[in-house]
This record gives sequence, C-alpha cells and structure tokens, in this order.
Amino acid sequence: MFILSQIMITTLHAQTCPTFGFCLEEPYYDELEGFYAVEVKLLNFDFLNAAGINLRIDYTNNDIEINQGKTEESLLSTVKEGCNATFNFETEGTIILGGIQPPLDDGPELTSESEVIIYIIYFSSTTGECVDFIFVETDLYVSFPLLNDWEACAGDVESGCEIDDYCIPGFMVGGTIESPILDCDDSEDGGIIGIAVEIEESTNNPFFNCTEETDTYGDYECLLAEGLDYRITPVHDFNRTCGLSSLDIDIYMDHLLGSACIEDVWAFLSGDVDQNEILNVNDLVDIQEAILEIDGADWASWTFVPSAAYNGMSVPSCLSMNYNVIPSYNPYIDIEDLDDDYTNMDFVGIKMGDANGTCTVCSQSLTGDNIAVRSTPQVIELTRVDKQEYSLSFPTDVLGLEVLMMAFTCDVEPRIKYNALQNRNNFITLYRNGIYYISYASSIDKGENIMQDQPFLVLEGSLGESKVSGTRVQNEIVVENNLSSIELRIKSKPVAEIYPNPTNGRINIVLDLDIGETANISIYNLQGTKLFDRSIFGKVSALDLRLQPGIYYYLIKSKDQARSSKLILF
Repeated sequence: MFILSQIMITTLHAQTCPTFGFCLEEPYYDELEGFYAVEVKLLNFDFLNAAGINLRIDYTNNDIEINQGKTEESLLSTVKEGCNATFNFETEGTIILGGIQPPLDDGPELTSESEVIIYIIYFSSTTGECVDFIFVETDLYVSFPLLNDWEACAGDVESGCEIDDYCIPGFMVGGTIESPILDCDDSEDGGIIGIAVEIEESTNNPFFNCTEETDTYGDYECLLAEGLDYRITPVHDFNRTCGLSSLDIDIYMDHLLGSACIEDVWAFLSGDVDQNEILNVNDLVDIQEAILEIDGADWASWTFVPSAAYNGMSVPSCLSMNYNVIPSYNPYIDIEDLDDDYTNMDFVGIKMGDANGTCTVCSQSLTGDNIAVRSTPQVIELTRVDKQEYSLSFPTDVLGLEVLMMAFTCDVEPRIKYNALQNRNNFITLYRNGIYYISYASSIDKGENIMQDQPFLVLEGSLGESKVSGTRVQNEIVVENNLSSIELRIKSKPVAEIYPNPTNGRINIVLDLDIGETANISIYNLQGTKLFDRSIFGKVSALDLRLQPGIYYYLIKSKDQARSSKLILF
C-alpha cells in the first residue's frame, strides 16, 4: 500500500506544471479609447485549478505614460465576477499583476488551444518614441486539492512574444509661413520668422499635439502619429499697432469710395479686422481705436490664409457691386487619417490693418523706401545716413513743407534734428497717427548769426509709448523713430488740418492764417449734400457738428489756397 501511494503522489507532482505560455501582441492604436494598446495573452492553458498569476512586465522607456485606470479596467473585463486581481504600478518601468482567482473567464470551456487576453496595457507617447516590453516573471500558481498543496509554474515566452524596440509610427507634416511682401520681419525668401504653428489632434490628446515656431526661412515641421486627424493653425497675436496709421485707413477708404481700388489681395484681406468677410467703416473704427490705444473691439493682429486658397483669390473692383466682399477662407488646414508625409502645408501671413505693408520693417533695419515724403510744390530728397538715421535735405525757399514719417520699431529714441531757416517763420506740428497732438512755432530775425549744429529748438512730446523730440540743425532734418505708430508732420504755414477728436466727438480745425484773413469750411456727405458751411477767423477753432459716425468730405478755402479731402468720424 505504501508503494502505491508513493507512486500516486509522484505521478500527480509530475503533472503539476502544464504547458502554457504568455505573449505580448504588437502595439496598435485604439481609436475608441484614444491610447496605444498592448494585449497580454495567456496561451495553451487548460488546467482549471489555477490559484493565481504573478506576472511582471518591464518597459524600457519611462517617457511613455501607462494609463493605469484603463489597464485595470481591461483586466476586470476578462476575469470571473468576484475574483481578486490587483496591479502594482509603483515601480517605475514595471507592471506587476497578481492574484487572479479563480481561472479566467473565456467562455464555457478552456482548451489547450485557448488564447486568453488577461488584460491590455494602455499607454500614451509622443510620436517617434521607442519602447520595449519584456516579461520578467511569468508564474502561474496551480493548486492540488487532493494533496492540499500548490505549485508555482513558469510559463513559456516564445520568440516574437515580447515587444522589441517598438517606435510610435508617424509622418512628417510641415510647410512655410510666407509673407506676400518679401523680406518681412527679418526673414528670408518671403518666409516669416517666429510664427507659432499649433497642430492639434482631433481629440486634443496632448501626446499627439505639436507646436512649432517657424525658423529663419519661415519653415515649420512636426512628426505626427499616423492614422489620426489634425488641424494646423498658425498663431501670431501681438504688437497689434505695428504698421498701423491713418494712411492705411485712407487706402481702405479710397477703395470703399471707389476713388482708388486696392489691387493686392493681402492688402484687401488686411482690412477685415473683425473677420466678418465685409470691409466697411466698422473695420476702420477698430483700426483707428487701435492706433489711438483706445479700448475697443478685440481682434487678432495677424491672419493666416492657406496658400492654396490665397493663390485663387482676387480683389473685387472698387466700382463693382461686391466691392467690399472679402474672399472666404479658413485660417487653418485639416488633415484626416494621416497616412503620408505632408510637407507643403503653406500659409500666407497677413498683418491686419496694415494696408501699405509698413509692418515689414518692425524687426529689421530701416530703408528709405519705408518713409513717405511729401512736399508742395517741390520734391524733397531723402538720404540714408546709417542704420537708424535719415538726412532730409530741402531748399531753403520751400513753402508748405510736409514730411510724413510712418511707424517703425527700433531700439532708439525717435528724434528730429534740423537747423533754423533764417528770415522764416518755422512751424513744427506733431500728429499721433493723424490726430493733432501739439504745435511749436518760432522765428529768427534777419541777419542773426546761427552757428553750425547749434541747437535752435528742442522739441519733446510724449505720445503714449512713443516719444518725439527735435533739435534744429542747418538745412537738414535727421529722423530717428521708435516703437509703434507715429506720424510726424513738419510744416511751414499749413492751410488747415481737420481730424476727429476721439475724446468728445467734436471736430478740431487748426488754421494758420494771416492777420485779418478768413477761411471758409464746408462739409458734405457722400451724396454731395452740404451739411455745414462757415467762415472762420483765428488760429484754432472747435466745432460741434453733431454728425453721426461715417465718411464725409470737407472743403477749406482761403484767399489764395483751397483744400479738399475726406473726413472720417468715429
């Protein structure tokens, strides 16, 4: 009897460790869950007296992120109700599973051909990251009721059942943010430097999103996970006043009035600051408020048009029925089910409100072409002195001198340097973007000796963030400028200047008349109806016209001069 019992025990122990194994399936992206997934399988197991599993898997890249909640949830769906199954994620780079009791629930019967998914490892990672998943412990605990004992059996791991250097697959997406004006913002070949390009995956999973700034050539690129949907959106929303001035408003207004049509697509699109696809007075009000630094509507300083859409656009004639209709476009590009490289996702960047393109000098050296110089009746020569200085020479007998200096950004304080002209009254009038700011007047008696480079008049006025100062030097004006949105008009004997006063809604009329001289001012609406007519005496007058915001014409006549121009009320 003793011999038979010994044989029975030996036979039972010989059968305690059945043949079984574990396997990790190739990772895949689970679109429903929004994670990459690795299935952990138990193979060829038909021994039903399993007391538990001790399974340890190491992963070699701690930059990936295991989603513990989803992983545990997948385990609970594969075991019988009431079982005890626990994970341990405390050790970095390790997943430990223990205590599945009783056996896995894989239907009515487990056979030697069964493949049971124990659980699924869900993880996130950025595109291009690589990782290994390796089995370290594969113990299955089997109990034997007759012997009142259990045995720890190691499962097999066949070749190909571990993950070796799996890299998140992806494709390259990129392009160029182009400027319609060459050499914009210190870039090369028409590209715009420093534009943030945001590429967002459709579920906004941060592991699949990418933000990249354009380089010196205006280029950007991102490696993105395959098979997903993305939206590419360039963003550049600061320094709103860059390039803005009353000249831009004049350009838009001329188009609206049909007096001078805008020809460039970028200039036309730049006027639609409220992005409602209509160019109208409301846009001009928003631009003027930005110029004057008045709190108003919030609008983005830049817009970006996909190049494919931009190349098919045209500007409607200012004499046509749809003269103010902005071409429709989306400021982004969508990619669905990324399955290849996309390296031509190009955009055209447009500075809003900048109809004449002067914002192109905001980050680079000034050039003479960016300064508008006007005089009556003679042309004044502008000569570049160095990087930030310009010498403006003019004949001593010029009357009606007007120099218009547009907005620049340089790391210097703006200055006007010029010499007094003998035997002349000298008038200096400063405007902030077309709005009268302050005037200076002085004179020199005939024969007075003026030494070369001796300061005659020093001007300094604070214009918000900008400053203007001047020192007269012999027969020239040297101009330097700083920060945003300044217009300087240096005149001798202006006839009149009319600008709306944004603080009280009245119109300020600044006149320089001889003693006893009068001037007549008339204001008309766009239909030609005269709304106001009055004779004015003296230097400065203020008129309360009680006109609604809109576009008007004014006509000023004096003894020997007449002037007509547009008047915009906001």
